[in-house]
Amino acid sequence: MPLTHHRASDYSYPIREIVDIANLVSPHISLPIRWENIGDPVSRGHKMPEWMLDLICKTLPEATGYCPTRGVEKTREFLANQHNREPGPTIQAKDILFFNGLGDAIASLMTVLSPNVRMILPEPGYPSYSTLEALRCEHRSIHYELLASNDWQVDLDDLENKLKNHPEIRLLLLLQPSNPLGTLMSLKTMQGLAELARKYSLIVISDEIYREHVFEPEEFVSWQAVSEDLPSILLKGISKDLPWPGARCGWMEFINCQHSEELTELQKVLEKKKMLEVCATTLPQLVIPKLFSDPRLLPWYEESNRFYARRQKLVQDVFLSVPGVQVIQAQAAFYTSVLIPSIPLCDLIHPPFTPELNLVLANTWKTASSDTRFCLWLLIQTGICLVPLSSFGGRLQGFRMTVLQKDEALFELLLNDLKSSLKQAQLLKAA
Repeated sequence: MPLTHHRASDYSYPIREIVDIANLVSPHISLPIRWENIGDPVSRGHKMPEWMLDLICKTLPEATGYCPTRGVEKTREFLANQHNREPGPTIQAKDILFFNGLGDAIASLMTVLSPNVRMILPEPGYPSYSTLEALRCEHRSIHYELLASNDWQVDLDDLENKLKNHPEIRLLLLLQPSNPLGTLMSLKTMQGLAELARKYSLIVISDEIYREHVFEPEEFVSWQAVSEDLPSILLKGISKDLPWPGARCGWMEFINCQHSEELTELQKVLEKKKMLEVCATTLPQLVIPKLFSDPRLLPWYEESNRFYARRQKLVQDVFLSVPGVQVIQAQAAFYTSVLIPSIPLCDLIHPPFTPELNLVLANTWKTASSDTRFCLWLLIQTGICLVPLSSFGGRLQGFRMTVLQKDEALFELLLNDLKSSLKQAQLLKAA
């Protein structure tokens, strides 16, 4: 009798799994690994400003004990007031529940949902959702498409067809901004989503973790602005807002529970589940009101976003001369997604490296997609570690990279190495 319900291979998180492959390859290539797979500003040279560190250090003596299960009361009151300054339904402190990062929140939500109801997800989208949804239901996850021909807006017709064909869908997931694309849904798209949510009695979950990193002249529109009386959950956190991903601090904001007994019960179940874990980490919760009300935060956001926007523009400029390569115009976040043409080299049945490397990569290469094989080839040629775009679901072939590297010379070197490798791969295609 098996000890677990699932096999380890059922759990997929390619953003970190590529690290294991890179560590296996590293002894064989004599090149330093350049980690462009994960959104950690600290690892790319970004430092927390002294004023932030000072606030955290001064708060530490207050944070040595447990906090209430839902989270620190004063922080939840502060965040509820922040929420209520924006257009849309208001909330109270009791409508906020803290977790140890949004990864914890997502896993907790998926754990308590009935296997008989489904959540529909964007494609491409963040892989944790699709993996956990498939495990929860023991069926492949259901996705709606983002349209390349319409600035990567949600294909509302495709979504409605899926809703008609799958009456078991009760929850709609939104990623605003998108991960991996860094694109934004327009107000018109979100209004269309609200109509469908109302028509099919859906609970909407809006992951807004990158909401503070939107580039001018674009403006972020929260689901809150169009939700009206729709039962919804907003997912927020600080691991992307601040250069402090190790804080692992995220929360849910429950909207319109008064209009939905189901959402009310879901909130209670999640609170009871969190009670079994005691509570979320205290220190980052206590720091949030101090950081978010500090007048130095907004200028810091503005400078950070200008930095990311400049990096995104540089990616566009460098890859412009590579035939067939398309850089998706990001409007937010600190990732860039690059679409690449089909490269026959990556369709080889066996890996084309040294005997030692071929042995190391044989099993991985055999089952890998074309863009995964390109990323493996790139890793071995240059030491650059990227995430294949197919890992985020859908038919897109390419890679996602960060634009976090603080050192401009190192970033330009990275882009030039990528450019040279793409051109080399195309020459290999011709050969």
